[in-house]
Amino acid sequence: MANYNETARSNYFQVKDLEKFKEWVGHYGNPDVCEGHHGEDGKICLLWQMDGYGAYGWDEDGNELEQTFEEGIGEHLVEGSIFIAMGSGYEKMRYVTGWAFAINHKGEMESISIDEIYMMAEQRWGDEVTITRAEY
Repeated sequence: MANYNETARSNYFQVKDLEKFKEWVGHYGNPDVCEGHHGEDGKICLLWQMDGYGAYGWDEDGNELEQTFEEGIGEHLVEGSIFIAMGSGYEKMRYVTGWAFAINHKGEMESISIDEIYMMAEQRWGDEVTITRAEY
């Protein structure tokens, strides 16, 4: 069985309390928190390495947290700040994935996946062609 590898990162965004945020986000895949880069003073970004994005959190005893990352991130954002995360991954050459989502300070979310291309192709050319999936 092959391993799934994923890399993800966020845009630069602003949080209310940096230390409180660092403590909270450490439960969700333990991403690197990068501070103020390329003229983004006062803002941070998150980088998830090969273990990928952590939607589900775990406490110190290894118990799953009730709140997912997406459900909690909005509480930490400064009003008017938008968190955007993008990720891509693969399992050998069997699957290639990609996704992105955006969340505002109210916790409202929009998301997309590269798998949506199948639906788009079907809607546009479905009557004319046969569409296969990019996987095995």
